Amino acid sequence: MKLKFALLICVLSVLTIRLQAQPDGKVLTVFNQAYVPLSNATVISPALWDDFNAKIPLGFTYKLMGQTTDTLYFSASQLGGDLLVNLKDQTNLVGTFADFLESANNPIGSTVSYSIDASGNKKIAKVQWQNAALYDDPNLTDSINLQIWIYEGTNDVEFRIGPNYVADLATDLLINPFFGLAKNIDTLNYTVDSIYFALTASPAVIGNMDSVQFDNAINANLSSIGLTTSAYPAAGTVFRYATPQINAVGNVELNAAISLSSLAHDQLLVQNKSNTAYQMNIYNMQGNLLYQQALTTNATVSTAEWPAAQYIVVFTTDQQKVAYKFNKQ
Repeated sequence: MKLKFALLICVLSVLTIRLQAQPDGKVLTVFNQAYVPLSNATVISPALWDDFNAKIPLGFTYKLMGQTTDTLYFSASQLGGDLLVNLKDQTNLVGTFADFLESANNPIGSTVSYSIDASGNKKIAKVQWQNAALYDDPNLTDSINLQIWIYEGTNDVEFRIGPNYVADLATDLLINPFFGLAKNIDTLNYTVDSIYFALTASPAVIGNMDSVQFDNAINANLSSIGLTTSAYPAAGTVFRYATPQINAVGNVELNAAISLSSLAHDQLLVQNKSNTAYQMNIYNMQGNLLYQQALTTNATVSTAEWPAAQYIVVFTTDQQKVAYKFNKQ
């Protein structure tokens, strides 16, 4: 796998990144929540680990872009920061595209571990990289703490950023910080049908590439892959890919805090009856972001230029996210 990237040939290419495509209909949100290291976790990494083989039994069924599994995998033919949905040449991936490993230069030590949280109604699989070094860091002194959470039932995915030290993104990471999903990735040749990743955090925007765009990026423009940033995300940052909880709306009160109504088919009236501040994003059914606003009181959104169709409005706080579908006649 490292050889693939070591033999890059630089050629000129034009690369287009498609914005706000939705893997499995999921919407990306980015928020802050305190990072909590796992307790009583099962360590699966060997001593002085690099890429390694391991299995994580979920205890539930997880589905990602057409593939279903009850086990996640680490593979020695894959980078150390990636989880595989199925262990075969063509598989789907949840990961970082980062080559994590344990370094003898890191006196703290490093492990990869997991736990299955069954405290709620649905289980959450939590995978943790603790003090992972970066293969492309020439001194192997950088360190990253990261968790990936996978939710039973909703199939939602979260990337949770812990304390980290990355001296120089340009040299110590092969690509920009990547938090995303890949469909039908060939773990031997590193080809892929499509990838989805956080392109920007504020606003939260999904970038995606097809197989041709990804191959062009690998051979010419690695900086086009991943998060547009000058620094690794701060501890406490959470990148969440979640399926909106859709409820039909027709001039009705959604809950005790928010109500929606339409006026002459040209405006959407949003009433915030609580003291909670929401981030409000409105998407069309293709996942394109049409409107966004910090909602502290009430808002009137002009929909006059939008075609008659269904739309999704997403309300987000640091603690929750809820989405509703509404019709414009």
